[in-house]
Order: sequence, then C-alpha cells, then structure tokens
Amino acid sequence: MIEPRLNLPLAGFKKASANEANALVKDTQLIHYEAPECSALYGYARKGQLIAVELIQLGAVSEWWIEENN
Repeated sequence: MIEPRLNLPLAGFKKASANEANALVKDTQLIHYEAPECSALYGYARKGQLIAVELIQLGAVSEWWIEENN
C-alpha cells in the first residue's frame, strides 16, 4: 500500500495520528475540497477557523494535519 503525501504548504499545522485528529474534529464543520483523481481532501473548521486537514487516497491510509496549537 502506498502512503499518501500532502503536497500543500500547511503553515501552522503539524502531522497527527488518526486518533488524535478524530478526537479534535468532533462537532466541527466538514469542508470538502477538490482533489486529484482517486483522492479526497477534507478540511474541518470550528467557529469558521480551519483546525484540521485530512488527505485520503484510494488504497492508502489517510494522512492528518492539525493546527499546532491543539
């Protein structure tokens, strides 16, 4: 299985485990962004501020990035 890599600058974000990110994104607004074929990019916002980003690729595990202050 190929592990995904997010190739976007994420100033103020750090890579996180799925457990850490899932606990953070409870009760948040889900935002779906366009992404290349066979993948999806999701943003999670609380009070209008982006707090987490998840990259999912077909056949690969997801990659999470969360706001550094969390």
